[in-house]
Amino acid sequence: MNKKDMPNMTLHYTAGGGIDDNGQYAAGKVGFNLADVQSLDQLNALPDGVKGLVWLDEGNGVTQEFIDKVTPYIGHPKLEGFYLVDEPDPTGQWGPLVTAEDLKAESDWIHANVPGASTYITLMDMGWSEQPDFMNTYNPANTGIDYYGIDPYPVRSGNGGEVDYSMIGKAVAAAEAAGIPIEKMVPIYQAFGGGGWTNDQGGQYVMPTAEEAKNIINEWAKFVPNPAFDYVYHWESQNGDTALSTSPELQQVFLDHNTADGGATAPPPTTEPPVTEPPVTEPPTTEPPTTEPPTTEPPVIKPPVTEPPVIEQPTPEPGKTISGTWGYDTLEGTTGADIIRGLAGNDQLSGLAGNDRLNGGGGHDTLTGGAGDDTLLGGAGRDTLNGGAGNDVLNGGRGADTLDGGDGDNTLTGGAGNDIFVANAGGIDTVTDFSVGNDVFHLDQAVFANLGGAGQLDSAAFHIGSAAVDADDRIIYNQDTGALLYDADGNGAGEAQQFAELAPGLELTDADFLVV
Repeated sequence: MNKKDMPNMTLHYTAGGGIDDNGQYAAGKVGFNLADVQSLDQLNALPDGVKGLVWLDEGNGVTQEFIDKVTPYIGHPKLEGFYLVDEPDPTGQWGPLVTAEDLKAESDWIHANVPGASTYITLMDMGWSEQPDFMNTYNPANTGIDYYGIDPYPVRSGNGGEVDYSMIGKAVAAAEAAGIPIEKMVPIYQAFGGGGWTNDQGGQYVMPTAEEAKNIINEWAKFVPNPAFDYVYHWESQNGDTALSTSPELQQVFLDHNTADGGATAPPPTTEPPVTEPPVTEPPTTEPPTTEPPTTEPPVIKPPVTEPPVIEQPTPEPGKTISGTWGYDTLEGTTGADIIRGLAGNDQLSGLAGNDRLNGGGGHDTLTGGAGDDTLLGGAGRDTLNGGAGNDVLNGGRGADTLDGGDGDNTLTGGAGNDIFVANAGGIDTVTDFSVGNDVFHLDQAVFANLGGAGQLDSAAFHIGSAAVDADDRIIYNQDTGALLYDADGNGAGEAQQFAELAPGLELTDADFLVV
């Protein structure tokens, strides 16, 4: 790290802003001395004693765009390093494919051409919060990157209001097992809650209290006592959430932490030049292009490398907690209220009777609630969720999921990914996060009998309004209320039936519906 003018001081970074509309580094008042920088002007404007970590959002190797972004910062006295990309995906399933080879090329180019600059990424957890996994992703051996952010966020809804601080130690152990030394890890402290984020347990993240924030810092210190820098996520609201900039209580916690004595000096970054000579270009005359800031929202996936055996589990007594393995499990509940966790692998979970809680975890899982008012969470992967009878709560989690509430009035949340919502039974399903142009409704011909043949809904059969206006109107979306209705005879004598509730004001079209 470039710390000649800041001896014996740990750097403290916060993402998601920190530089206000007047170009002032607002986060500096809380003791943050490593700024989230997205332009040369922002780096120039930083006050004395504050360094810049330049956000690149580059994972495609040493392209001309990459060189053009990096070159203007060469030799800048306030430059600390480069944030290459946020949570790169080594599988290409949940985001653009980013290979270790491309990241190594970028890191090597920076080390060879920008003396003293470090490189950084935040890792994607390929498991889930209870069993994190970073194997076969990125580490110093295969990328040459200097520092790796780890971001378990333990303050979340559920768990009876308890905070599971053990997530931090589990994440550190998983990163170390994947070849990342402790001195290369960057702790990421939670300072946000609410908004549009959904965690891997189907709930929301919750803004920590001051005491919880202190506990997070102290828990991290047990495992990573002297990081090169630490990272608070995040300063400004990014997804409708509450963030550090609006919490004086948390600002005081981090001011105390950031200005405490005894900060460690970070180890120097790797500076060995790459084997091949990097391309040389003239610096551009304009400042580098800016990019959107990182989101650092932890996805959880673990695509299996080899197909493990199917593991049949015996049916336990009613009301049990049933956990699978890292293989492909078939788990069946009882007549009681069960908790069933599939963990990793492509699992088959069935709740049977009772008000059950099913969590698929990693892998492409099939969850069936059965009778009762069940809660189903797909987790990571392309999951299929079937609520069955009862008023169920379904959350697909991360990935392209299929959600079928079944009978009853159900609540469906697709989560991240392009999701399918199946409409095929009575009741009114509330779809909390339908994304126009990404998600789609599947309309079962056995229930929606007058929609014509299979395929995309005919444009003449879709209408936005409170009721059908002609004989062809079949699927009607009330933009004022969010109600989604089926009218079997258009503006005939028959009455329209509501089958779903969406957010009002959506720009739905016939392309959002598929007849199956």
